[in-house]
Amino acid sequence: MAFNDRWTLSELRTSARRVLADPNGRFWSDVELSNYVNEWQCNLQDQFEFTWNTATLTSSLSTHTLSNIATDLMRLDAVYWNEYRLNGRTKQNLEDIVREWRAALSGSSKPRAIYQNDPRTFSIWPPPGTAGTIVLEYPIEPVFNHDTDVMSIPAWTKYNCKDYVAYKAYLREGPANSPTKAMRYKQRWEAGVKRIRTIWDNYFPGKALRLQPASSYEYDILFARGSTDGARNDDMALFFEETPSGSVNGINGTFTLTAAPTELILLLNGLTLTQGVDYTYTGYTVTMTTIPQTGDLLRAYIYRG
Repeated sequence: MAFNDRWTLSELRTSARRVLADPNGRFWSDVELSNYVNEWQCNLQDQFEFTWNTATLTSSLSTHTLSNIATDLMRLDAVYWNEYRLNGRTKQNLEDIVREWRAALSGSSKPRAIYQNDPRTFSIWPPPGTAGTIVLEYPIEPVFNHDTDVMSIPAWTKYNCKDYVAYKAYLREGPANSPTKAMRYKQRWEAGVKRIRTIWDNYFPGKALRLQPASSYEYDILFARGSTDGARNDDMALFFEETPSGSVNGINGTFTLTAAPTELILLLNGLTLTQGVDYTYTGYTVTMTTIPQTGDLLRAYIYRG
């Protein structure tokens, strides 16, 4: 299914009206059904986090009010200070690590951690003394504001919408109220969510792929992210994928990388291997405990930051 198959609010609402057999809005207004469509999209986004956004700030302050971001941050998953990834912490966690941490360390120290005060305010610690660039990646809460707005989540979820809308429409009090029908459509909606879970988990393992607001699939920040969406410019140099050199014959257990990684993720036939159990690496050399057999596919995801 192509990206341009994503429906607008109006198209999603029309699909629901066919199920409800209410094309002229006799029992349910456009406003009411639009609210249910919004609930449906936000519900799936909360569960699967399909849609992410980025924001870039430049400042030397340790606390930032994110007034330039239209939506509240649901949480801070990937935050970078001058290309260095910060650890997510709670205030209590920082208190346990460093007593009086608010006054600890001079401004010359590189920030190591980040904590969130409220949906639009966060702090980084230790406080930096020089200007730096902060890049944030976070899941957003997608909302339809107009009939022509296109769904933000993947196109293949759209057929699940009509069942959720019918469930909520029949459940509410009114002349068309029908708890029996509501429960029937609720079951259909929940079965659809399970199918979405199967697709998301099987075709996008580890959430390595995410749908951006610009409707383009790309690798997660841990693998490769270009600069077109506001993320870090040198990610393609820091994170890359390759096939290690070496004979895959069921006998050879030594393979060579093109770069010495800081961190390494090794996959055998699509399954992630465990470092220290299935393999070890030193410099450019990977030594396999689990020997790849003839025909096996060995892939390496290399971080060299």
